[in-house]
Amino acid sequence: MSKGRSCLGFVVFLLVLSCIMLEVVLFVVDRWRGERAPRREFEAESLLMDATLFPTGWWDHTITYKPLTKWVRSNGCHALQQLYRRYYLNESKQLYQRYLGSKFPRREHFQEEWQPRLDLSAEMTFADECYAACAYYGMWYGEDYQYVDEQELHCGVLARYQEYVTYFHARVVPPYLRVDDLGSILRGIDQRFAAAMELEGAPDKPPEEERP
Repeated sequence: MSKGRSCLGFVVFLLVLSCIMLEVVLFVVDRWRGERAPRREFEAESLLMDATLFPTGWWDHTITYKPLTKWVRSNGCHALQQLYRRYYLNESKQLYQRYLGSKFPRREHFQEEWQPRLDLSAEMTFADECYAACAYYGMWYGEDYQYVDEQELHCGVLARYQEYVTYFHARVVPPYLRVDDLGSILRGIDQRFAAAMELEGAPDKPPEEERP
């Protein structure tokens, strides 16, 4: 009887010790992950751009998932926006840092160096972090991919809004899209995040661009 009680006591001790260790592990993990993102009442798609932010002649093309990606097109070029979400703020910060490298890769044989564009990143007023850059790409044609001595400007913008990380990329091909057009597009995206997430100083609702 005494031996049975000793075994039972040992089992109880192990169970209690296991619970304590689990609590410690969960506490450490939560501290590492940082603050948990709040529950959101809006759909993620509402944070994506649409053709109303672009010059006349653009249309909404497709939405794909994993990652959530929206394409907007014109007859001469296209733009995309990708959206990622992490449930802990530290994880979204780490994702943002990782994408700074992968979304803006080092110079390749057909690409010039990415040049930071503070004028574009400044449009993302409500973002916690933002980086914008543009680079010229050489154009190719034919089955043997012969290089053509023409260049095309590509611009990318990476921004973080709390638990969300978004990436915008566009081919700048006048007259369909000019660098000057990017400012109003990015402002529109920024204000959609601000309004949906109820950030301080945000507009009551996303602005609707008036187009002729």
